[in-house]
Amino acid sequence: MTCEPSGRKDPADISLGVANWLRNSQPVTIDAFVGTRDGNFYSDPNLRNTTDGFDVTNESLTISKVDADTITVNIRNESFLLDVANGRAKLTNTPVTGSSAIYHALSIVTDGTGMSFYMVANEPYDVTDVCVTIGLATQ
Repeated sequence: MTCEPSGRKDPADISLGVANWLRNSQPVTIDAFVGTRDGNFYSDPNLRNTTDGFDVTNESLTISKVDADTITVNIRNESFLLDVANGRAKLTNTPVTGSSAIYHALSIVTDGTGMSFYMVANEPYDVTDVCVTIGLATQ
């Protein structure tokens, strides 16, 4: 997603930053990601509409190991490949077109027990309709 430096106001120009990290993180292996995690997730399905705010859901993530550097995560009936390095998993290639959205970022950070999660996407037919999901989950 981009933002025009010239100051022109174009509703299709979107800039968004989201991050997650662990304080004093310890090295974890790819196996620390594997399993089913339950958590609370906060989603705003349309950031452009400022009156809606975030919805809270309890969801499960199912994470499987593909190889020494890659996992697959199943979220809301979608499956994603993520590269793992230094306790962080992120989308292998972006953007990823799913059944109902185009995913620009998906990041999972874990210490082996808890995890933080964020995802940024937009609708395929409306690039200004941006969705953000953030959450915390445990095994």
